[in-house]
Amino acid sequence: MEQPKPQAPARLRFELTLDEANLIVEALSQMPFAKVFRLIEKLHLQANAQLPKPPIDDEPFPYPIPDSNS
Repeated sequence: MEQPKPQAPARLRFELTLDEANLIVEALSQMPFAKVFRLIEKLHLQANAQLPKPPIDDEPFPYPIPDSNS
C-alpha cells in the first residue's frame, strides 16, 4: 500500500506597518524563549529583507583617536 505524500504547510502572507510588526515581536518576547525564538528570527529576517538599508557613512571618525602611547 502506497503511503500518502506529506503536504507542505499552508503559507500565509500579512501586510503590517512597522509598528504593528514590532508589537507582534514585543508580544512574542513575553512568551517562553524556547517556544518563539525561531518565529521571532523568521520575522526579523523577512522584515530586514524588505526594509531599506541605512546609508553607509564613509566619513572618518569626527574626533581624534587618542594615541595609546600618551
